[in-house]
Amino acid sequence: MSEKCIYCGNLEELTRDHIPPKNLFPKPRPSNLITVPCCKPCNNSFSLDDEYMQVMFSLKYNVHEKETVKRNWPKILRNLSRIESDGFYQSIMNGVKDFDVKTKSGVHLGKISTYEIDYKRITNVSDRIVQGLYFETKNNILPSEYHISSYLLEQIDFDDKLRNLFEKFFQLLSTATEIRIGETFSYRIKEMDFDPNTCLFYFSIYNEFNFFGMTSKESYS
Repeated sequence: MSEKCIYCGNLEELTRDHIPPKNLFPKPRPSNLITVPCCKPCNNSFSLDDEYMQVMFSLKYNVHEKETVKRNWPKILRNLSRIESDGFYQSIMNGVKDFDVKTKSGVHLGKISTYEIDYKRITNVSDRIVQGLYFETKNNILPSEYHISSYLLEQIDFDDKLRNLFEKFFQLLSTATEIRIGETFSYRIKEMDFDPNTCLFYFSIYNEFNFFGMTSKESYS
């Protein structure tokens, strides 16, 4: 059977899409990078969200000094200096906010700059990672009647019911083999016994940004 884009089904202008985005990996890159069939229009449409994820994740205070990330900074800065990146740079700066820092007793200690992440853009990438990992594992495109859900765990407001549900998910995922791609990415996939296309996903970027994902007939987005 001919290869086709796993995202749109296009049979023409096929290339390869890296799962997760290649820009997250500094050179020299690991030899076991994952690629999936992807048409050029889809691939081109991913670039800005991929770059956004790379920059925003690299800025985090306890991440930017990691050796894996430090080796990427020269390229990140070159990309941000391009004229065509003006709008992209502005979108990042729009998320930077100054916050007052106070002690518990209310003493003002000054201001710090932090930033707000556009989680919709991050989810655009993490949904694609789930879709790509499904293809890598099954060697098949996810059937059209199935939905993809993915969440950066730090954005979830857990109540007791949701926490209990996720604990059950993670118990299932703990039985799956962890696969690592360099120091940048690791993942686990657990296929459900009742349906081979319903799968749970756990993946981590820079050992800091942890995601849960699912493929299922019911949408949880």
